[in-house]
Amino acid sequence: MAGWTTCMILLMTMTSLMTSQAADTCAKYSNGCNIPFNLPYFYEKLFTPSCYRHDVCYECGKQFGVSREDCDKAFLGLMRTSCKTLRKRRDVDVDVRKRFFFSKDFFCKAIAYSYYGATRLGGANNYENPSKSWCSESWVTSCLP
Repeated sequence: MAGWTTCMILLMTMTSLMTSQAADTCAKYSNGCNIPFNLPYFYEKLFTPSCYRHDVCYECGKQFGVSREDCDKAFLGLMRTSCKTLRKRRDVDVDVRKRFFFSKDFFCKAIAYSYYGATRLGGANNYENPSKSWCSESWVTSCLP
């Protein structure tokens, strides 16, 4: 039983490191998350890696046959997955339970859906831009869904 537990911990650690490395790689040409009108940016630390990957998807997805809708759905999925880590994390930007009467997980997912909705409404022009020259670099596919 102890061996199985050790294997699971090792697997989870490696997966976490690979996800972190992919996010760092995707950040290379990304401007992160953009929140319009100087609105508050909930979960900045939590969602920024998702924004990095989404930016690369918008810049290069078309070249690889990834639709805008696929980019946006992956963006939502990454944010929702990030929300699941709130139960274990203490370094979230805002402790929403102090401001609102919702659980961290519920509010986080609500914010994720609002960011997704805003992207669906206002992101079309960004996806339609021609692919960047760096889209042919080998690391790009690790950022795509």
